[in-house]
Amino acid sequence: GTTGSQSEFEDSSADLHEAVEVTVTVAGYVRIAVAWYNLLLMFRFFIAFRAQPRLAVVINTLKAASVDMLHFLIVFFPTFFAYTVSGNLLFGRRLQEFSTMQASAGTCFRIVIENEFEWEQLSEEHFSTAAVWVWSFLIIVVLIML
Repeated sequence: GTTGSQSEFEDSSADLHEAVEVTVTVAGYVRIAVAWYNLLLMFRFFIAFRAQPRLAVVINTLKAASVDMLHFLIVFFPTFFAYTVSGNLLFGRRLQEFSTMQASAGTCFRIVIENEFEWEQLSEEHFSTAAVWVWSFLIIVVLIML
């Protein structure tokens, strides 16, 4: 008796775990689809804004500036990526904020947006290297490009 019911329980438990795993995977795909759909709706609203003259000014400005924005991004992204890689190589071994490429990109983005970084931690090992990296990043990326 107990071996059969234990075997049935293990089979049922395995089936339940498999069903939950599939459900979680599908729920993840649904969340991604809803996020992309939300962005699509935003762009649809921009198209609808053209009918209202005051809102059309924003759309027309974005349309007129799109070529310049594209050229800016062609210069900005390789520069930003170079600082992301160099930040990872210089500081990633000892600082969690630069330990992976994704973390390094996030930290560089935070420096660009918030202009906040831990100078004491960055300059702890090699002061002059950290100074050149930080100051060149701030001057080139933050002040000149943005």
